[in-house]
Amino acid sequence: MKTLFQNLADQWRATTVHRWFAGKSATDQRILKVLGTLCVALFFYIGLWQPLVDFTAKQQQRAAQSQTLADWIAENRQALAQSSTRRAGNAGQPFSGGAPTIAQITSSAARFGITLSRLQPESDGSVSVAVEQQPFNALVQWLASIETEQGYAIDRASIDRGSEEGLVNGQFRFQ
Repeated sequence: MKTLFQNLADQWRATTVHRWFAGKSATDQRILKVLGTLCVALFFYIGLWQPLVDFTAKQQQRAAQSQTLADWIAENRQALAQSSTRRAGNAGQPFSGGAPTIAQITSSAARFGITLSRLQPESDGSVSVAVEQQPFNALVQWLASIETEQGYAIDRASIDRGSEEGLVNGQFRFQ
């Protein structure tokens, strides 16, 4: 019985490709072997190695982002617990001082008929807010209410003219 490798070698020798290769000079055969080896190596690099390296890099980046998020949550967990404890102690009274919450900002904006286009909590406890095409007078009344009734400070404000008269766009940061 012949071994598996002997069977494969016999089948290879029976092909027209082998006969074509055997008909070449020794120098041409060496060049073809080197080119074949380079092609196989390139195939493994492009088909296997590079995708594995790319996948590993992406997974390491996702892990780093997840770790950053977990660190931020752990860092701010105590501040969130303190904020909810203070609010529970002042039930029924307007909340003043401390970090603003998205729910409080949203409800106060709704009282003045302001539609918020973007709310984003910041890592330092502040909240960034954007408004688009809102009445200027209602916006100013709302901002005054935020400072006087709720005790939040407007850390940053930017107001631009809207597309129609009396309407404005704005970006604010509350602390």
